[in-house]
Amino acid sequence: MRNRGMLPDQDKVAKDLGVLNIASALPFSIAPAIAPAILAIGTGYGALYAVAGVCAVIGAFAILRVRGVPITLIAPARPSSRRPAPVS
Repeated sequence: MRNRGMLPDQDKVAKDLGVLNIASALPFSIAPAIAPAILAIGTGYGALYAVAGVCAVIGAFAILRVRGVPITLIAPARPSSRRPAPVS
């Protein structure tokens, strides 16, 4: 699992992977729940796209606070042991 090497504390891998899973799955659960309300209140899909754009900008600013991962923690790609087939 590639995410394990990037986690801050190797003793709390399960908790950190759970938080990562919630962070990636939650928007797919919330968006269908609030979209009908936005469509009912707004002027149609224009309002829905505007709210989605605002959420994207907020997310972009929120990700700026995430610390970087040192290059030494990222595992290098393994070279393939298979040779490419000759071109005829």
